[in-house]
Amino acid sequence: MFGLLKRCLMLGAAVFLLALVDQTLARAEVDSDIYTLGARDKLRITVFGENDLSGEFEVDSAGWISMPLIGEIRATGLTARQLEEAVRTRLLDGYLKNPLVNSEVLSHRPFIIDGEVDRPGEYPIRLGMNVREAVAVAGGYKLGANKDIALVTRRDDPNGRKMQISLDELVRPGDYLWIKK
Repeated sequence: MFGLLKRCLMLGAAVFLLALVDQTLARAEVDSDIYTLGARDKLRITVFGENDLSGEFEVDSAGWISMPLIGEIRATGLTARQLEEAVRTRLLDGYLKNPLVNSEVLSHRPFIIDGEVDRPGEYPIRLGMNVREAVAVAGGYKLGANKDIALVTRRDDPNGRKMQISLDELVRPGDYLWIKK
């Protein structure tokens, strides 16, 4: 009886973990299709069969990457797929006949957390991270911190306004979080 119960529990745990991994992978796929590039994102661009054109690139503060042969390409505001097409188009313009281009984000721009946390600063982002998890990365709350809401300034907000958000809201690359008293 005990052996059967143990096997059922282990099977249930395995099914749960597989579902969790599947959900995480599905979210990552969606993120790569909608995530727009910005300054300090690190990318790997591969032009198949053209090692001299392939490599790792960082989006500069003005939003551009510089590639061999074709020069600068605006990356800010594009998805990885859109950047692939931009690189392909430039390579078709007198350089290669049928270039196959792949791009992937190696690391996303960091977020900044400030205010009533133990270690305010800049941290690497993990897609799917919420504000609560960001606070944990920054060492947790200081005594007297407001544990119900946070303020955020989104890098993609042209007005740069601070918005009040719940602690369950997802942190985006480039966010500036402020934990109040």
